[in-house]
Amino acid sequence: MPKSPHGFTLIEMMVVVAIAAVLAALSVAAYQNVGERAAPQNAAYDFYSTLSQARALAANHGSDVWVIVYPSLSSPNQGSGALGGGAYFMYEDRDTNFNWGGSLSYSTFSPPGTISPPSSDTSGDKLVSAVYLDDYKRQNAQFKSPDAGSLIFGAPFTALNVASTSCSSCTPRCTFCDGNRGAIVFSADGTVFFVGSTAGAISEDRAAGVTLSARTTQQAFLFAVSSSTAFITTFK
Repeated sequence: MPKSPHGFTLIEMMVVVAIAAVLAALSVAAYQNVGERAAPQNAAYDFYSTLSQARALAANHGSDVWVIVYPSLSSPNQGSGALGGGAYFMYEDRDTNFNWGGSLSYSTFSPPGTISPPSSDTSGDKLVSAVYLDDYKRQNAQFKSPDAGSLIFGAPFTALNVASTSCSSCTPRCTFCDGNRGAIVFSADGTVFFVGSTAGAISEDRAAGVTLSARTTQQAFLFAVSSSTAFITTFK
């Protein structure tokens, strides 16, 4: 006696499709959550790598290397949806006049527009890298502290204060990243100096700190740099 053919009924197929849709939705949500949590950590790792690379370039090339921090600059890649998480730029100043003049100076450096020397500049200066925190996953990284009161720098930077913006106050005054922008400058002699918004206004502070955090959680990373030794460390 021949067997009758057997297949899926319409109801069975609809149940399978519904289960698959639920599993897919859960997978997407889990992936997005992982990316959201990982973004600040990835941004912190990249910022630390940039500071280390700047220190190495200064020593190897005998030049000043600037890491210019903008606390709330928006990414041009995100258009009108950018949240203004901030940005930083590494600029190699081989003729050591970026702070004082030349064809391009710190006072005229205006990303994302004028971010490289004019073609007539043959000094060898160059913009090494440009990073916008808005470009990290779900724009969840920012140069700000979610809760400054609960964050402290560890030794030997316990004297640094954690500010509510990217650039921590350096007692008795904040000269690095004073509201608008600031720069950590690594010199060929192994020292560091800090510059605020005004070109030429070099800070006398012996250390400076930067806060990078997540928008959606209390996850935060503190960076500290010593002016006398170019020592860089981070605290989570």
